[in-house]
Amino acid sequence: MANLKSFSALQLLLEIGDVDIVFTELYDSGMDIITGIEFIRNNRHHWRKVKLIILTSVEEPGLVKYLTGMGAQCYFSKRDDITAIISGLNQQDRIQSVVSPRLDTQTNSENAYRTPLTMAELNVAWLLARNNTVITISKQMNVSYKTIHTHKTNLMKKLNIADMPQLMKYLSVQHHSF
Repeated sequence: MANLKSFSALQLLLEIGDVDIVFTELYDSGMDIITGIEFIRNNRHHWRKVKLIILTSVEEPGLVKYLTGMGAQCYFSKRDDITAIISGLNQQDRIQSVVSPRLDTQTNSENAYRTPLTMAELNVAWLLARNNTVITISKQMNVSYKTIHTHKTNLMKKLNIADMPQLMKYLSVQHHSF
């Protein structure tokens, strides 16, 4: 058992094959969710042999679907009751992927948007939630303003949000979900 502070340290253990189970938060020590999502996606070939269990405060329905599709066997919210988590862990050997009942309800509700956000849209949402402007984001990501604007427009459509004030209100509420 190891308590690692970064995904790069975990990457080394995965590469040498010294891991049976990964129990992780989506954030790294720098509170960067995009790094965690990319780590899971880039290592999806390992999740056939290594159990990936996510315990996180991130409850974004599209992300839950995306990460279980990438091979996460269990996805639990830190707000879940401990008995629900234990029950889900006990079911995991019999079911391909387990999502806590509360998150499963959210993910499959009519309020959950049908098309998951892309990595670029998640990244833009994460940066917007931290009060970055579209211009600042375009400079940080080294892409054009129009590209960032397109990602923002697409994420607003997927979230069924009509304008910037509504988006900023949504992101302020969902701040820890991105």
